[in-house]
Amino acid sequence: MRSFSALTVMQLQALFNLFLLPLSVSSLPVSNSTTPPGPGEGWDFNFDSITPTPNLTYHRCYDRFECARLLVPLDYTSPSDDRTASIAIIKYPSDPNRYPEYSASWGGPVLLNPGGPGGSGVDFVLQAGEAIGEVLGRQYSIISFDPRGVNNTRPLVSCFNNPLERKAWAIKGAGKTLGSGGGEEFGEAYIRAKIYGKICNEGENGEMGRFLGTASVARDMLSINDATWDRVPENSGIRKKGLQYWGFSYGTLLGMTFGKMFPDKVERMVLDGVLDALDYYDATWLQNLLDTEAVLDSFYEFCFKAGPLLCDFYTGNKPADIQKRVQKVLTALREQPVRFVPSGSDSQIYSELFGSQIYSELFTYSDLQQTIFASLYSPISTFPTIASDYLLPVEAAIQTPNRTVEMPFVRKPQLTCPANVEDWRNEQMEVELRAREALPAIVCADAAPLTDMTLADLRQHYNKFFKQSPTAAGIWALNGLVCFGWRSQAGEKPPRELFMRESAVGAVPVLFASTTADPVTPLRNAYAMSKLFKGSKVVVQEGEGHCTFTVPSDCFNAIVSEYFKSGTVPEKESERYCARQYVPWIGTIAGDRKRGEKPGTAELMRKVGEAWRKNVGPLMMGTGRH
Repeated sequence: MRSFSALTVMQLQALFNLFLLPLSVSSLPVSNSTTPPGPGEGWDFNFDSITPTPNLTYHRCYDRFECARLLVPLDYTSPSDDRTASIAIIKYPSDPNRYPEYSASWGGPVLLNPGGPGGSGVDFVLQAGEAIGEVLGRQYSIISFDPRGVNNTRPLVSCFNNPLERKAWAIKGAGKTLGSGGGEEFGEAYIRAKIYGKICNEGENGEMGRFLGTASVARDMLSINDATWDRVPENSGIRKKGLQYWGFSYGTLLGMTFGKMFPDKVERMVLDGVLDALDYYDATWLQNLLDTEAVLDSFYEFCFKAGPLLCDFYTGNKPADIQKRVQKVLTALREQPVRFVPSGSDSQIYSELFGSQIYSELFTYSDLQQTIFASLYSPISTFPTIASDYLLPVEAAIQTPNRTVEMPFVRKPQLTCPANVEDWRNEQMEVELRAREALPAIVCADAAPLTDMTLADLRQHYNKFFKQSPTAAGIWALNGLVCFGWRSQAGEKPPRELFMRESAVGAVPVLFASTTADPVTPLRNAYAMSKLFKGSKVVVQEGEGHCTFTVPSDCFNAIVSEYFKSGTVPEKESERYCARQYVPWIGTIAGDRKRGEKPGTAELMRKVGEAWRKNVGPLMMGTGRH
C-alpha cells in the first residue's frame, strides 16, 4: 500500500475495497505463539486454504493474527434455502498473558467496520488492529470481516468475465468529472451507468444482489458475535455479551441498522463519521456535502497561518489570496492540461511496467479537482502534499508552455499482461477495481430503485450538489448516477419507519462521534441520528476531516476507551468536546490535558487514519467512475 501522494488515478476517480467448538478457559490464541509461522501462516496466508465451517475455527495467519471463515445462510429470509455464504474474519487477539481469551479478565471482541461500503475489514485490521487494540486496551480482541461480495468473502461480486475486460472498462471510463466539460460528459456518464448496470445485473450477478444488502450484513454481524460467545464453556461464570462495535463512515449506517434490527443485542456501539440513514436508504445523498467547502476553506486558512516557510503555496496577505491562486490554477488547467512524469517511488513503478521507456501522462482539470477533493478527507496528512507536490508543479507547468513536470500522481490503469491468471488476480489494480464493483452492488441494492431516472434527472441531481459544494458536486453526483442502471435490489431492507422515530438500543447509550467539519458526513448527521437512539450521546472532535482518526486526540481516545470499559460517557456537553491536537503543516499543538487522558494514543490513531485512507478512502471518494 502506498501513501496519498502515490494514489492511482483510478483510486482518485473511484473516489468516489467463533465458534461452537469447545474451548477451555486456559487455551491461548495460536497467533500469539512464540514459534515462527509455518507455511501458509505468515504473509503467504490465503483464505482459500481455510475450509468454511458453521462453528467457526480460527487459524494462525499473517504471523500474529488469526483468521477464519464462517458459514452463514446466503438468504436469511428463506429458511428453506440451504445455500451459504462464507464470511472471512480476522482477529488481533487480546494479550494472552494478562487477558487470555475466554477468561474472566477478557474484555471480549470489539468488531470493526471501516466503511465503504465495500471496504475490507481484513485489510483494515491487518494495518490498524494493533493500534486500535492499544488505544482501547489489550483486554479486547480486535476483529473484523470482509462483508458480502468483498475481497476474501464468498460469493464475490464480479461484473466481468476476466481481469482484461475489467481493466478495459475502467480505462475507457477514466475521464471527466461532471461539470468539467461543455456538458457532453453528462450524457456519456449517464449512458455508461446504464450499460454498467446491465452488465452487473446479468445472470448470477443479478440474483446475487438480493443477498448483499446492509440488512444481510447486519445479520452476519449477529452471527459472528453469537458464534464468538457460543465458545464460552458451560458453567464458566463468564457473561456472554452483546455486540461491541466501532464503525466508521458507512460502518455507522451498518451499526445503526444493526441497532434498530437487534436493539437488545448491543453491548457497546461507537459510530464515527455518521451517515444520515434515511438519506442513504432513500438514495438522495443530500446530507453529505454540507461542510465540504468549510474543509476546503481550512486549506487556505492553515496555509496562510503556516506561512511561506512551511506552505509552498502561500501568497498574499490573507487566506483569500491563496484561494484565488488555487482557482487560477484550476481555471488554466480546464483550458489546457499539463504533461507530467511520475516522480520518486512512482517512477520505479513505471520503470517496472515499461522498462526504460519514459512514460508521461496528462494531468487535467478533473484530475486536480478530484485530487483536491480527496485531500479533504485527511487534511493533516494531505494538505502539505497538495500544496507542494501538485499545485506548485502544475502552476509551474502552466506558466511554461510545453514543460513537463514531475508529480507523484501514479499511473492511469494500464493493460499490462501478467504471466498467469493468479498474477492478474493479485495485481493491485485488479484488487482495487474489484472493490469498486462491490460498492455499487451494496449501495444500489439498498437504495430505492432509480432505473427510471433520466438524463435531465442527473443534471438536476448535480445542480443540487453544486449548491452545497461546487468543489465536490461533479464527483459526488456520480453516487446517484451509478444506480441509474441498477435493477438488482436487496431481498431484505430495514423498515423505513425504524429510522423515523426514537427507540431504545442497548443497555448503555450509543456513542456518536464526528469532527467539527467533515467533508462527506457533516456534524449535523451525528446530532440528527442521535435523536433516533434514546439516551445516545455525541462526542465532537475539533478539526477538519472524515472520521475522528483524521484529527486524533488523546482526549477523544480517553472517552472512547472508558466507554468500552464501563459504558459511561461524560454527561456535560463541554466534556464531550475535544480540542484539536494537530493542524496541517504545523503538526502537534499544545492543549490542556483532561483527566483520564493517556498521552501518545493520538499518534496511534493517526496510524488508523492512514490504514483507512489507503484501504477505504478510494472507495468513498468517487463511486461513479464505473
